[in-house]
Amino acid sequence: MILDTALVVWALAAMPGAPEIWPEPQAAVVVWELEEVDGPALAFYEPGTPSSLGTSSRWIPGPLEPASWVLPRGTRSTDRVGMAFPDADELARVRRAADGKPYPTDNDPAGRTPHLRRPGVEYGWDFSRPQPQSGPGTHRIRVRSEAALVDALFHQEDSLARSGAWSVRVAVAAPGNYRTAVTAEWKDAAGRQVVQTVSNQVYKIADERELSGSFALNDWPLWQPRLAGGRLRTLPQRVKMKWQLWAVDEPAGAERLVDSASLWTGRRSVAREQTAEHPFALVVNGERRFCAGVNAVRAQNRTAYPAESPTMREEDAVLQRRLEELAQAGANTVRFWGGGRYPSERLLRCADSLGLMLWVDFSFAGTVYPTSGPVFEEMKQEVERQTARLSAHPSVVLLCGNNELEVAWNNWGWQKKYGIHGQDSLQMAQGMQSFFREFVPTVLARQAPGALYLPTSPLSNWGKPSDFQTGNNHDWRVWHGEQPTAVLAEQIAPFVTEWGVPSYPGSSVRRRWVGSNDHYLFSYKGMSLLNRYLENETNASQRSLATERGRARWSRRWQARVVARTIAAQAADPRCGGSLVWQLNDVDDAISWSLLDADNQPKPAWRAAKRSWRRIRR
Repeated sequence: MILDTALVVWALAAMPGAPEIWPEPQAAVVVWELEEVDGPALAFYEPGTPSSLGTSSRWIPGPLEPASWVLPRGTRSTDRVGMAFPDADELARVRRAADGKPYPTDNDPAGRTPHLRRPGVEYGWDFSRPQPQSGPGTHRIRVRSEAALVDALFHQEDSLARSGAWSVRVAVAAPGNYRTAVTAEWKDAAGRQVVQTVSNQVYKIADERELSGSFALNDWPLWQPRLAGGRLRTLPQRVKMKWQLWAVDEPAGAERLVDSASLWTGRRSVAREQTAEHPFALVVNGERRFCAGVNAVRAQNRTAYPAESPTMREEDAVLQRRLEELAQAGANTVRFWGGGRYPSERLLRCADSLGLMLWVDFSFAGTVYPTSGPVFEEMKQEVERQTARLSAHPSVVLLCGNNELEVAWNNWGWQKKYGIHGQDSLQMAQGMQSFFREFVPTVLARQAPGALYLPTSPLSNWGKPSDFQTGNNHDWRVWHGEQPTAVLAEQIAPFVTEWGVPSYPGSSVRRRWVGSNDHYLFSYKGMSLLNRYLENETNASQRSLATERGRARWSRRWQARVVARTIAAQAADPRCGGSLVWQLNDVDDAISWSLLDADNQPKPAWRAAKRSWRRIRR
């Protein structure tokens, strides 16, 4: 299998985390860790044979189950490791044939999306061409005294009462006695370092791989997010939790450090207010917060994976700069949309430190998924792993089951369009309800009992007036509903999770369009609808709109004006709990709703949004 796939090989000595001085070959184990993989993938150790490790999911194990990645005894710095990437499309074809059911795939005519666990946007959206990727994500080498690895995950049960719970997954080489030592570190108001011993327990480990316990902290500082407008009352206080695993020799009682892990976390509470005055409002640390911000999608256009420059690392660098710019611009909330990637640890730590609030969708969008078989099992594992990882960060104030799946199933005519009838239709509807309204809440209750969860977004549609009375809304009356932009500021939903108007990108992107019609991909509505908006809502002449340069100029002005007016109206409505512009950035050379184009150049709407956000005082 490996001989027929693309290979990426690394020298161990050159990998991140590799020690300057390697231990004796028999004195340690070498662990190869990856945060994320553009699968399907197989890992291999070059001097030997391919390992049995493989994953067909982008998100599993995520991070990968560590025991599977312990390299053979005798591994040296001169050895190499690598990954092989079989054809994902072929895997999708095999799974689709075995399943045999029709699935809705509006953005992916080849029908791959339901059968592969990877970002839906990779197979195309209304703002992006298909750009499937394959390759490794961020990775590193760790050297340990024995094959015992720690994946430390902390969550809060009652954060305002200064108590909580911790959970640690651990894989050990052999049964025995092990001592856990948990400490917490932070700085008090005077800047003095505070260290507390949180837990010190001995366990007899046989077959179990997960340890859990509880702790209480004295004077644990409160993590406070930014207010709308970008203001900070206090710096976002974070706590560094450190976890050590010691092997205990009996009866002598001698100990040796086996492994350790650490995590920056924070204390905060989050809830959703649902009253007549505030039908959908986030309450953080007991205070209602207006959420002003954006929806983030993949960071940049990539059609091929360069081995020397990992795509996901590049994306993280770009998105980190965007988060920093958003905090400075006056925004306080970012939604990681369900058609894209989960935020990496790097981005989560960045948001924690900036005091940004994150709305994170689980990566389900654009289709209905199998209710049995390998994809279904991968879905369950993905939710388990991502829940534990995401909930450890105070910036993640809301987790959402999926993007638009329920509203699509009920309103978009999928059943008729794709011939989904009878038992297939019943099974898909019941499976979707069971997974997002029963399975995921069960996982959250066990792994993140304090997490705020929505089974889907939006909770209400935009087709009738009653849709704007409860829940959150993806307000697409403009564009998809072909209504005038004034409606965005006249009837406002309790929380507007998506809204926007399109415009042309900057000149550097447009210059790449010469001889191509690819830029007309921005929506099935096409250029005719945009021209109609420009004719009806600007004073542009027909002569101006007859040229691409003229359309570009007027669309960008129009978008900026609508964005400024709409943010101001939403923020002024006391019933509205949040406004998230669709979308922050582009992943393709497209006419789209973005504030930043594919070259990360700001449109006039970006500057308009900044001015509007900074004026918010809620």
